[in-house]
Amino acid sequence: MDGDTRATNLPRWETTRLWTCLEGTSTSEAEAVRTTLKQCMPGIEAVLSKGGTAPTDFTLHDADHSFRVAQRMADIVPSDVLTKLSAYEIALLLLAAYVHDIGMTPEQRRVRDHYHYLLTGTENGLTDAELAIFQKWIDDQNREISVPLCPTAPTRDQLNLAEELITHYCRNRHNDWSGDWIGQNLAGRSLGSYSGWIDDLLVLCKSHHMGYHELKGPRFDPRYVGSPPCVVHLRYLACVLRIADVLDIDPERTPDVILRHRAVAPASFIY
Repeated sequence: MDGDTRATNLPRWETTRLWTCLEGTSTSEAEAVRTTLKQCMPGIEAVLSKGGTAPTDFTLHDADHSFRVAQRMADIVPSDVLTKLSAYEIALLLLAAYVHDIGMTPEQRRVRDHYHYLLTGTENGLTDAELAIFQKWIDDQNREISVPLCPTAPTRDQLNLAEELITHYCRNRHNDWSGDWIGQNLAGRSLGSYSGWIDDLLVLCKSHHMGYHELKGPRFDPRYVGSPPCVVHLRYLACVLRIADVLDIDPERTPDVILRHRAVAPASFIY
């Protein structure tokens, strides 16, 4: 009974089989890896659980989704292979399960500034690069959209259009925004003696939207990292992430009650 109670009180990421596997790893770099994850994972899980900025018209990319992806990773990797993965590889899998879609819960500033720009044409808060990317996306929608949408008092249709555009833009940009979040919040931390681990995590997370030829490229070839050297096989990890993520595509991922509560537009049901 005490063990069950203690387990239910743990942060959810600490109940994943990947973390259990990492806890059972006794190699020289494992303790340093565990320490870094203990520092990073609570904040990641908090954003996914309580960030509150995820687009309401899309399937839930929350902490529950991340937990299921992590668990599916442990299902996909054969048990005799899972125990042979390096501590770095297990850490990358667990981190990728939780941050590959964290851009779907973007910083409120991003959402607010893009929304205000749509309505008013005011550029406050947006960089020139952000404006250029946003404008190109607007131009590519094959719709007659003119910024500002509301040169005078906004109508209900204009407000609805602004919300629709922001929702779809957030989804379109989430892979890049996930990378931004990783760079802003995890950079500067060490992962044992594994130099360049942030760049590898960025590539791994972005890989779930990459094509076959990119995944075949030398960037994903296995290599030794750290001291003593351990193998990190990014291509294998990318395949595991891709399959685990796809397996969580389920009509029940966003329950009917949530679809009704959020008044999700019928055109968004496919997402």
